[in-house]
Amino acid sequence: MKKIILSLAIAMSSYCSYKVDLNVAGPDYVFDSEYKLTDLGELKAYLEMHHHLPEIPSAEQMKKDGLNLGEMNTKLLKKVEELTLYVIQLKEQNKKQKDKHEVRIAALEKALLKLTENQSK
Repeated sequence: MKKIILSLAIAMSSYCSYKVDLNVAGPDYVFDSEYKLTDLGELKAYLEMHHHLPEIPSAEQMKKDGLNLGEMNTKLLKKVEELTLYVIQLKEQNKKQKDKHEVRIAALEKALLKLTENQSK
């Protein structure tokens, strides 16, 4: 029965277009400088405790209550935008660590060269 319904939905999609009316603004506020991104440690603790993302209903809740597609789309877009910010933060941290390591490696190479020169004398 599920296959028939899915097939019917796929067939109808070629004849119909769907539009989700979003009566709420998009979550672009995530990119405002005042927006406080949840600390990854706090997010990890939340996930370990609740087994789903903050502001996103659990699978059990979705199964029980269903969901509003427009509302869910907005929430998921917010999560994508937050993920983008996390990636940018991690890339910046990675670059700082790389730069710091390159300085340390250069200093160690210089010290090693000096030691080998002193031993060869």
